[in-house]
Amino acid sequence: MLDYALGSQKAVIRLGFDHSRALVKSLPTEYVIAIDDAVSDMVSRLTPGLELAQLEVKLIPDYTRNKVSALGKEGGVQLLVTGAVAEVGGVQTDETAAARNDTGNDLTLMRSSPVVGDAYYICGARPYNRVWLNIGQAGVGNWANTEEYWNGAAWVNLAGASDLTSQFMADGMHSTTFTLPGDWAVCTVLGINGYWMRYRLSSLINLTTQPKGTQAWYEYFI
Repeated sequence: MLDYALGSQKAVIRLGFDHSRALVKSLPTEYVIAIDDAVSDMVSRLTPGLELAQLEVKLIPDYTRNKVSALGKEGGVQLLVTGAVAEVGGVQTDETAAARNDTGNDLTLMRSSPVVGDAYYICGARPYNRVWLNIGQAGVGNWANTEEYWNGAAWVNLAGASDLTSQFMADGMHSTTFTLPGDWAVCTVLGINGYWMRYRLSSLINLTTQPKGTQAWYEYFI
């Protein structure tokens, strides 16, 4: 804090400085002087001209589009999905753009009145063994999903699947991990070619709150 007497009025002005953001550690002594009644003059004196040597330039990349905010420690690479498709009653809807942006709750992980066999598909450009989902609205109810992949002939169960989204019932950022299939084959879903996995609704007792997603990534390890 700095105190200044302003002429005959004997007023005191206290100026607070955030030194954590200052480009110089302290004000030069020649600027700590008595000021008369001109406040603008005081301000100008307290704001010395910056020299090029005092400037610091920082480049901060924006990773929000390609990486999960809470990264794992195993050294994996997280990328936005190359495809996302909701399948409702056998009808498929492309939600790739929605899965790649951060608009809240624009992924139809399950419809409000689901039936067994509905599914949500995730695609990556290369084989992977983890999917990240940012769930904006957690589902409430009693059902089960089965995680599957395409082996070139049929959709089959992913071995070692561990769904930390709790069947889409946990809000926030959560992952589903599985053993990387040795026979994973590329296929095309709604014109998008790549390595697809899906969450298929395999049993349903009830649903009272529809789960909705915000964004999706796939992860592979190098």
